[in-house]
Amino acid sequence: MLIRRVRVGRNRRAKSVHWQPRWSLWFYRGLQFSLLPLVALGSIALIGHIKHSEYFTVHSVKVMGDIGQVDQAQLQSTIVGTVHGTFFTVDIARCQQAITELAWVKEVNVRRVWPDTLVVRITENQPLAHWGKNKILVDSGELLPNYSSELVGVPVFTGPTNSSGRVYAMYQKLSSQLASIQLQVGDLALTPRGEWQLTTSAGMVVKLGHDHVVRRLERFTELYPTLVEERSGVISEVDLRYRNGVAVRWVDE
Repeated sequence: MLIRRVRVGRNRRAKSVHWQPRWSLWFYRGLQFSLLPLVALGSIALIGHIKHSEYFTVHSVKVMGDIGQVDQAQLQSTIVGTVHGTFFTVDIARCQQAITELAWVKEVNVRRVWPDTLVVRITENQPLAHWGKNKILVDSGELLPNYSSELVGVPVFTGPTNSSGRVYAMYQKLSSQLASIQLQVGDLALTPRGEWQLTTSAGMVVKLGHDHVVRRLERFTELYPTLVEERSGVISEVDLRYRNGVAVRWVDE
């Protein structure tokens, strides 16, 4: 008789095995994948409903910034004409672009503030000088219409067409020189013949000619303290167009 040796070990617990047909596993997996698009579509539909819901209407627009020159009626009309839709769908970029195109607007930022407000922050161009009778030269280099008669404290420039940048550059040079003798530029003109002439805020006319303008004014600033010291009175005009001299006219002459 053949006897096999049997090794006796510890008793092991029998594991319970739940058998499930293969077709059932495939069914449940297929059901899960088929439901995913439906859930996604439902989420999209819900988001779309919320975005267009009347409960999220824009109820207020707050305009911020130091606004003095922007036409208030035009600004209000532009905002009303571009703010359409709900809090979520209003076209921020379109609104910003429309406001930027208004005269005197340098920069604009429009943002949403939950739950129903738009905040419009405007930065205006800063006036540098009057240009002629009805324009203003601003810090962006543009010539803009002057809507305000209360704009004071800025010089008056005149010059040929497209010369505003050149005139302002000259103004910066001359005004710094005059400041050394406590004088200010009131008017600065570039004539059609290319000659420069300034008038101080006190009314003194200074003729500077075509060339070497900065050097000529420097010569005057060196001479000015001696002129007012030697003679009491008010200077009405100074002609610096001479090569080796200066012509001075006093108010009482």
